[in-house]
Amino acid sequence: MGILAHALQVDECVIAIEDNKTEAIKILQEALDSHEKIDIKLKLISSRYPAGGEKQLIKSITGIEVAADGLPVDVGVVCYNVGTAVAVKKAIIDDEPLLSRIVTITGPGINQPCNLEVLLGTPINEVIAQCGGYTDQFEYLIMGGPMMGFRLHDDHVPVIKTTNCLLAVDSNFNKSKVEESPCIRCDECAPVCPVNLQPQQLHWHSKEFNSERLLDYHLFDCIECGCCSYVCPSHISLVDEYRQSKNRIWDKRRNQLEAEKNKQRYLDKQKRIEQQKQDKSNKRLNIDDDKVNDELALKKKQDDIAAAVNRVRAKRNNKNN
Repeated sequence: MGILAHALQVDECVIAIEDNKTEAIKILQEALDSHEKIDIKLKLISSRYPAGGEKQLIKSITGIEVAADGLPVDVGVVCYNVGTAVAVKKAIIDDEPLLSRIVTITGPGINQPCNLEVLLGTPINEVIAQCGGYTDQFEYLIMGGPMMGFRLHDDHVPVIKTTNCLLAVDSNFNKSKVEESPCIRCDECAPVCPVNLQPQQLHWHSKEFNSERLLDYHLFDCIECGCCSYVCPSHISLVDEYRQSKNRIWDKRRNQLEAEKNKQRYLDKQKRIEQQKQDKSNKRLNIDDDKVNDELALKKKQDDIAAAVNRVRAKRNNKNN
């Protein structure tokens, strides 16, 4: 944090930690008490999910609210997670590039759940093997936590920089799932949204994919925390709908940009063709003008010669007379 504070030239540094991490709080406080080079404060926050969201964290620590379309730096705040801080320490002090990260491998489908430091690019199936492999009840893997993670259809993919958790789901997970039913408009999803959106409205507009209305209801402010899906009595996968809608809007924007580029290329081509036609026409006019000028010059020359001949003849006739 001292390195980050020096690089950013900030006035105050805060370590935020959930209030139920008692052992970590004690160790951090002892470390801070023995650190005199920079003033670093320890701030306890509620362990209520999703307290670790960047904008939510800034609001709970500083009381400053970051605008929906803004960045923390706009209000004079920079927020880094622990993994980034460790990577900075390794890069500056240990002269080590970012080659690995801590990954939590857990869930009822894992024989020996644990935390491992894993090299980036390591196949996930080899990481699972280090944890004793799968149990007999294993169904599938989720990359990320149970709320915001997404399903992996193959464990032969590599660990990447954002792989922080591998959750192995067992068969009981699917049994506990209740079949999705239509929305009953109970509005239970709205109070739990950490960014104060209206998930029910987003749900209806996602079903009919009304992109304009989705943007009116600030779809892209959704942090995909999964709170709305968790409390939904109809068991609607709201976050999945929002992700699909976001992807469709991005695809639509990309197609529009591509169409605009193609249109501009077509207009530029037509402009070039018209310019070429104009150049050819001007060239023909210049050639015709040169031809006319040459003919006029030749006629003038012929007239001058004829006039000279007439003068000579007239002179001879006058002399003979």
